[in-house]
Amino acid sequence: KFDARSRPWYKKALSMNKAGVTKPYVDITTKKLVVTVFAPFIRNGNILGVVGSDIFLDTVVDTILNVNVGHDGFAYLIDSDGTTLIHKEKKILGVKNKLFEQIRSAKDNNFGIASVDGVEKLISYSKIPITSWYLTIELDRDTIFVEINNNIIQEVILYIVLLIAILLILYFALVKILAPLKLLENGLYSFFKYLKGEQE
Repeated sequence: KFDARSRPWYKKALSMNKAGVTKPYVDITTKKLVVTVFAPFIRNGNILGVVGSDIFLDTVVDTILNVNVGHDGFAYLIDSDGTTLIHKEKKILGVKNKLFEQIRSAKDNNFGIASVDGVEKLISYSKIPITSWYLTIELDRDTIFVEINNNIIQEVILYIVLLIAILLILYFALVKILAPLKLLENGLYSFFKYLKGEQE
């Protein structure tokens, strides 16, 4: 016989004395990932009962797993105690996330570099309001830095090409501007040679 008062979410609502959300868990009947949203029903300062509702996380799971970060990056969901709730790798589900723990702080949002098995990762997380969950983004540090370096090299090459082009334009412009002066110089040189009798 089902007795809501024996359920963890019911007891949590009584202890918290406010609305909340449970950790994701697999529903016994549907075998799908769900959370229970609950809120105590209070009248004149007394808790008369608890209202609760299950919400299937199919959409949430699909949305997180399909986040396109680029550069082989991906997103996943972490609980407040560091446990992995949603991840593309099934073996990591329910396990403490080492990368998250390395950059975790008292702030609801943070970014940093963490490493596992000698591989450095760029990790960013943001706490989801009302819940105790953290949406986490993971990127491979080397891949990002290679891309950044390639962009820098491309920009440097572009600047060099532009500099050469500008110098060539200035050179030909000066040649054209100074051409009459060269003719005048040659004319004066011939005139002085004529005066000296060196040239007829």
